[in-house]
Amino acid sequence: MRTVGFVGLGTMGAPMARNILRSGISVRVYDESRDARGAFADTRAVVCSTLPETYQGCESIVLMLPTIKEVETVLLGDTRALSEANPGCVIVNMSTVSPLENEKIASELHSRGLRFVEAPVARGSDNAHDGTLLIMAAGHTSAVEAVRPVLDTMGETIVCGAIGAASAMKLVNNYLALLSNVVTAEALSLARAYDLDEQFALDVMANTAVGQGYARVVYPKKVLAGDVTAGFPIELALKDLRLATTDGKRLGVAMLSGDVADAIYSAAIDDGRGRQDATAIYQMMSSLND
Repeated sequence: MRTVGFVGLGTMGAPMARNILRSGISVRVYDESRDARGAFADTRAVVCSTLPETYQGCESIVLMLPTIKEVETVLLGDTRALSEANPGCVIVNMSTVSPLENEKIASELHSRGLRFVEAPVARGSDNAHDGTLLIMAAGHTSAVEAVRPVLDTMGETIVCGAIGAASAMKLVNNYLALLSNVVTAEALSLARAYDLDEQFALDVMANTAVGQGYARVVYPKKVLAGDVTAGFPIELALKDLRLATTDGKRLGVAMLSGDVADAIYSAAIDDGRGRQDATAIYQMMSSLND
């Protein structure tokens, strides 16, 4: 991979693109935000103002976008844009969308002679900066192997199988994580009601199996440190949660906890917290008990 196009320079995408650059690969970057593009002015990246310019001469195009709407726009909105990419170009969608959505896109791109890999990520923005993301990749073996050198600049790659498998695994993982977030906030609210010190409660829970996730890593770094700037914003958390619950119900799974969590994340958005970090639901829950 000599030239990679990278679309989506947000909280996760910007450091991911920088890690590809550090490896020596040529990167053409694009974001609809002028400020996001401007942040790459002092790098070796080719900063592009249009999608056709971004795709020009690329062997691979990486997408890190918030929803399927943006993914479809940058891939299918301008039918001429992708013609600027090299023949056989591999499109890598690292955005979190449903398996059915990725399967649909893969089929459309295949009809145009382009290859497709889905590669959603786990872990957070700190890992995006450090190049230690967990990347779940799925697609035809030759396509996955072709882009593995690019993926490896951003983290550890796990191959999941055919298109749909990686996005399904991402939603399963996020479903558990998002419910754990809700339960952690509720548990800490109960600890406060008992007049227990938050840090003491966290220290105890961190030494049990139940506390090895949000209690050990996420909450101390974010909401309990007074930081609710979005590492993973509530509005995107709700989007991911609904992707999982919609697919679960379609497959005949009773997503009862998901419905409860949906109500809580929705209440947080109604409370004006949609762009805050997901852990900010603890602040909302705590305020109900004060």
